[in-house]
This record gives sequence, C-alpha cells and structure tokens, in this order.
Amino acid sequence: MIHFAPRLKLALSPSFSAYMAGKPVVPVNIEVSPSGLCQASCDFCGYSSGAIGSHRNVMLDWYVLDYMLVDASVMGVKSISWTGGGEPSLYPHISAAVIAAHCLRLKQGMFTNALAAPRYDPSLMEWIRVTMTDKPYKPDCIKPLRAAKTLGFAFNYAGPQDDDYLWQTLHLAEDVQADYVQIRPALKQNGETVDIEPPRIEHPLLQVTDYKFTEARKRHGYSQCEGYHVGGVFVWETSEVSVCAYMRGKGDEYILGRLDQESLPSILARAPASVPVAHNCQVCCKLHETNSMIAEARELVDVEFP
Repeated sequence: MIHFAPRLKLALSPSFSAYMAGKPVVPVNIEVSPSGLCQASCDFCGYSSGAIGSHRNVMLDWYVLDYMLVDASVMGVKSISWTGGGEPSLYPHISAAVIAAHCLRLKQGMFTNALAAPRYDPSLMEWIRVTMTDKPYKPDCIKPLRAAKTLGFAFNYAGPQDDDYLWQTLHLAEDVQADYVQIRPALKQNGETVDIEPPRIEHPLLQVTDYKFTEARKRHGYSQCEGYHVGGVFVWETSEVSVCAYMRGKGDEYILGRLDQESLPSILARAPASVPVAHNCQVCCKLHETNSMIAEARELVDVEFP
C-alpha cells in the first residue's frame, strides 16, 4: 500500500526533532532541475506559462552537478529528486548523473512526463512518478520505467471534467503495472487557493492525497518559511539554489546562492534562519507540511507530559 503522509514521515525523522531542538541539520533531500527544456506546455504549469519562469534551452553544467552530488553525499543528504523546471530526462548527462548518485549511495527518484524513452537506468530509482501533461501518454516509453522500485502517476485534478482522462490514466497504469495513481488538486499560481473536491471514482490504484485537497483551500497559517533546512532546497538548471521551486524571480531573499560560484555546504551554512511567506507564495507547496508542523510545534506551551 502506498501512503502519502509527509507529516508521519517528518515526525519519524531524526532531522525534525534535532531541528526543533536547535541543533544543526542537513536537508534530507535535494530537488534538482537539471534541464530547462520540456516537450509539453501545460496550462497548469507555471514553468511554461511564465508565472515562475519559462521553458528554455538551459542545462545544469555537468561539473557543477557532479561536485554538488559529492558534497551532498559527504554532508549526509539522504536523497535526490530529479524534477523540473523542465523535463529532467532531457538532461544530456542524466544517465551519468543517475549513476553518480547511485554510486554515492544517494537514494533518488524522478518526476517525468515520460514522453521519450528513458536514457537512464530506471532500476537505480527508488521511485518514478509520471506526470500528466497536455500531451498523450506513450505506453512504450512508460513500460521500461517499471524497473524502478516504485512506479506511479501524478494526476493534477481540476474537477469532474477530468474524469475521462483520469479513467484513461488508471487503465494505462494497469497496463504498465504501476503501483498507484496519485490524485492531487490542480493548484493555481501566485498564492491563489483552490476549492476542488476529490474525484468520486473508486479504483484499487487510485490514491487520493486528501490533505492536499484540504490544505489547498486555505492560506498557509504561518508567516515564515524554514522548511528548506529540513526538507531540502531546490537546485535550478541555472545553478541557482533557492528555498523552493515556486518563488523564482519573486525576490532575492528566496535565492540562497549559486553552485557555479560556491559549494553546496557553503551556501547552506549561510542560509537564513527563515524567509517570509509572501502573499504570492504557493499554497500547499512541497514544504508546506514541514513548515506547518514546525509552526505548530513552536506553539506548544508545555512539551512535557504531566
């Protein structure tokens, strides 16, 4: 059974308790966008619409990435998420990058549109999640991804108008022997909330992330973001390191440094304790559950049992 329960994982992580005790911690995960290119131009994607950036022919320098992976391993980072930005599998050195991460004992996963046959070894992945795009799925490109430890689909659900496409995705997931189809609300950009009900569909592969549908309806509930210290930072194809994948171009305070100018340990060592949650911060972002737990934990009056 697949469970999407970030709060439970966070509660069980030694990094969370250490961080709350004021001890120095290393991010558990680093998100890396190695490619600025993508074959799709989805309406709901801020990277293609220009809300966060735009798809462009920019690739992360291989030597910069190679050094970053070594530094991450030495520091004690546990995993790498290959993501975008653009489509990570279009990175010309993606095979070498995946092998390097594996040799450094970094667990890894990938968010991919799977519109092209993989040029990397899927068996080295803990998980691969195929993302719904505006282009039709290509089963022959997805089937090789079954070699990953876990194969799933991520479906951004906007309402009943998506039900037919969701059923197509579920049938495709059966065909390629995927482990799940994750349903999450199709979020808006620039901090807008959405009120979307989960689909009224039952299927053994369907995994509804209920907390995302709930959290997407409301604002953050905290004024400072600091989850990147625990959950991890975001590395762009330009070599910029930022606190998240959503605030690109929306303030210098969200950019921590550049890997083509200094090392990852140096950048993280001088990272601010927190950055402000702006009016246009993405609701229900990847760091939201971490930030929410930190804020709630700090509001405890008495941490001792009577």
